[in-house]
Amino acid sequence: MSSGFCRASGRGVPGGAGKRHCSPAPFVLLLAVAVTASIPAWGAEPLSTAPPQSATTVQSKAATPAQPIAPAAPAKPAPKPEADALYAAAEKAQQDGYFNQSIDGYRKFAKAYPKDDRVPWAFIQIGDLLAQQSQERDAIAAYGEVIRVRPDSMEAKLARTRLSSITEGVLGSIRESAKSATVEEEKIKSLWEIGHIYEMMQDFQQAAVAYQDVKRATTMESWRKKANEKLAEIVEARVKRQESGPPVPDEDEWKAIAELAETAEAWPRASEYYRKLSEAASDPGKKAEYRLANARALQHWGKQEKAFTICTEVLNSDIRGGQREEAYQCAGTVLEGRKEYAKALKLYEKFLTEAENEQAAAVAMLRKAFCLERMGSADKALNTYRDIVDRYPKAYTAPEALIGIGRIYEARREYPAARTSYSRVVTDYPDSHKVVEAKSLIQALTAKEADWERVKAELGRMSERYPRRERKDGEGM
Repeated sequence: MSSGFCRASGRGVPGGAGKRHCSPAPFVLLLAVAVTASIPAWGAEPLSTAPPQSATTVQSKAATPAQPIAPAAPAKPAPKPEADALYAAAEKAQQDGYFNQSIDGYRKFAKAYPKDDRVPWAFIQIGDLLAQQSQERDAIAAYGEVIRVRPDSMEAKLARTRLSSITEGVLGSIRESAKSATVEEEKIKSLWEIGHIYEMMQDFQQAAVAYQDVKRATTMESWRKKANEKLAEIVEARVKRQESGPPVPDEDEWKAIAELAETAEAWPRASEYYRKLSEAASDPGKKAEYRLANARALQHWGKQEKAFTICTEVLNSDIRGGQREEAYQCAGTVLEGRKEYAKALKLYEKFLTEAENEQAAAVAMLRKAFCLERMGSADKALNTYRDIVDRYPKAYTAPEALIGIGRIYEARREYPAARTSYSRVVTDYPDSHKVVEAKSLIQALTAKEADWERVKAELGRMSERYPRRERKDGEGM
């Protein structure tokens, strides 16, 4: 190898061939600085297939090395002859125009010698060769690998430059496919691919957004599960990065982790970080906000008693407004989970005397009606459900109340009235999340009506066969 920095005309964009021109050793530092200062975008002035030399390498060649600013890195073993031969073969194949052979060679080199300093540059060459052959998605993966293995290197800066020039078109095309998809599976696959591409780019924040879009867009549990698993992986990667940083409170980062964990349904992590936030918060409002978020995570995690303790403590404080409403709902649902419906009912009734907005009042009324229904007070529950629909027809609880009304009529075998209530969900609230449930209930109701008609017919035949005077004393229909 030459002691200077070499470049070849027509070789930065892979496939070019030309003679190697090497600068004498005294000019190495000047050239290394120049290359670092202006890294061309992909497709601009070509770079050499030889990896750029770092400042440490240049310094080691000076007659009298300067005192390093940072502690010197541990000494690295000299490259093995086998590694040199493998890298040189890949480089020569690239120079000779055998692109696929070159890609294969660089990959073998990176796999066999992952700690070699030339690995990031090998992936740059792989990305360039793939991009030249219009294999943009594979090129993205190669550039992303550079960022993964050497995130702070000069090669990583070059990889980011390359990525910015090719990902916009690729992602735009996939987004259009998702937008125009008429089948859910096709749309979900496109959204998933967007997340995968951002992962390859090591842009985990945007990858998380894409996987959240998958969760929102799908009705299939298998895709929801896959999205949650991906999001959980991103959460853990972010936690690891955060824990490796300075041990000081970082509200923005902690909140981002907590919210991402909540989206991923990674409830232990969500609870952990909301607890950290609440302990670090000095503002009472912020502290209550994070405590209630922690209670919410604890409920989903199955830690009902801990959630109840937090919610009741908030209720016993001076907190007002939306946070107090959330605390009431949290405590009430825990009581419902214990099947302590009478206590939950009292809690909701107390809240209704304090409710400051209609939406919160509608939610409390819905929970109140549900408790009455579970306590066997069907008439009171029915009236409460009707009040919700009449007083808050635009609230999202209205279609849920109609489902409740139908459920009570169905239990009484008043099937026509039940069908009317379920049908109103479909016709009056076509965008509601309860429409699918209402349609399913209507379909099941048809079978129940048919069964009930058969039962009534059989009872009629029995009545004709066995007149009342022939029955035993006390026997009745």
